[in-house]
Amino acid sequence: MNLKISKNNIIQIFVLILVSALSSCSSDSEEDLFNQVEIKDISFSEQIVPLVETNCYGCHSMADSANGAGIVLEGYDNIKTQIEANKFLEVLTGANGLSLMPPFGQLSETQIQIVEQWITEGAQNN
Repeated sequence: MNLKISKNNIIQIFVLILVSALSSCSSDSEEDLFNQVEIKDISFSEQIVPLVETNCYGCHSMADSANGAGIVLEGYDNIKTQIEANKFLEVLTGANGLSLMPPFGQLSETQIQIVEQWITEGAQNN
């Protein structure tokens, strides 16, 4: 059996392999690839506050609450009020027909798991 492989065939195969390799993980973050994250010892001040500052304060700070429908998420008491109203986690996941927040860039699955675990553990001010 005589196999004839042209230079063009080799180039096409190489390009196909290269494109496949580069596109296979292009949208996967390290977090998505290794989603078995152990979540424990969640701290309001060390994990929840930075998450809220980064993702919510743009609209829900005391300085800019008019853009956030009057909902302020600065400080433990304000966040706890939203938790007690069953809205804090629900807007992060879009549950019960609530608008998904933040509107421009959903939280990662791990970030949502951290919030869920913190609430499950009693949403402590620690």
